[in-house]
Amino acid sequence: MADFRMIKKILIVIIIGVVTALSLFVYVINTAEKRFEPMTVQRPENVPENAVFRGGADGGYFIVLERKDFLLDNGKRLPAYWLEAYDSFSGVAEFKGMGIFVSDREMSVDGKVYYYDPPSESEILSTGYFNGSDLEFDIDGHHNVGRIIPINTDISH
Repeated sequence: MADFRMIKKILIVIIIGVVTALSLFVYVINTAEKRFEPMTVQRPENVPENAVFRGGADGGYFIVLERKDFLLDNGKRLPAYWLEAYDSFSGVAEFKGMGIFVSDREMSVDGKVYYYDPPSESEILSTGYFNGSDLEFDIDGHHNVGRIIPINTDISH
C-alpha cells in the first residue's frame, strides 16, 4: 500500500511538471511571435512620404536620400547625396542639405589602399542610422564603414 502511494505522488509530480513545461512552451511561442513583428512608427505630418524610418523603439529618424554627385573641375564626380533627416517624434528636420560619401579604407595584402564604392540609396537606407551629425551605414556586410557627412553649401535641391 505504501508503494502505491509513493508511485501516485511521483506520477502527480511528473504530470504537474509536464503541464507546467507545456504551458511555458506555449507562452514562449506566443510571445516570440509578438516580439518579432515589424515595428511601426507613426509618421509625423510634415515628414515626406518617401522618408524611410531608421531607428528603434526609443526613436530614430525618418531619412530621405537621393544621389546627386558633385562634378569636379577635372571632370570626375564626387559621390554626394541630398539628405533629409527628420526626428521620428516631432517631425522636425534635423538636417536638410547635401552630404558627401566617405568610406573607411581597407588595406589589401599588397599594401595598396582601397576604398569602398558608394552603394545604392536602398542599400544605404537598409542599414543606415543618422546619429545627429552624419548618416552611418554598412557596406558589404562591414558594420558602419560608410558615412554621408553633411556639408554646408548654398546648393538647393
